[in-house]
Amino acid sequence: MVTKAILFVCLCSLLTVNSQKKYPVTFEDALAHPFSPEAFKGTWISSNEYIYEDDNNLYKTNVETGENTTLLNRTVIDTFNLTDVLVSEDGKWVAIEHDKQSIFRHSRTSLYTIIELETGTRYVLADGKRIQLIVWAPVGAGLVFVMDNDVYYQSEADRLQ
Repeated sequence: MVTKAILFVCLCSLLTVNSQKKYPVTFEDALAHPFSPEAFKGTWISSNEYIYEDDNNLYKTNVETGENTTLLNRTVIDTFNLTDVLVSEDGKWVAIEHDKQSIFRHSRTSLYTIIELETGTRYVLADGKRIQLIVWAPVGAGLVFVMDNDVYYQSEADRLQ
């Protein structure tokens, strides 16, 4: 009885494969790359959230709830020569990296503007001096940044005024 069931499943799967339409792959298809996967244009900011930019805005998406939140609109994005966006751990602040300058191979400096998402208030980090690296603290809205090869810690983003 088990042998008959296995034989039946195998025959059905062969019939299903043969019933599908097949198209030949041409040389032009190979050159045009129609079989390439679509690229993921987002950045994971936590285990269940990522940010992505489309033609209009910068969004945060929660994959568990499906909720989409607008972080920055196009007018804010177009104000800066945007390189990267870093969201604070508490989700209340955004650090915008802009006006990047390469120094040597993989090193660079940039200007950073911190934006409070709730009010839209902007703060310029380090009085507009060029920064080598910035990282949000793992809790809250603290910042660590490197300027002129020195490491600085700012306990709260709103103290940048």
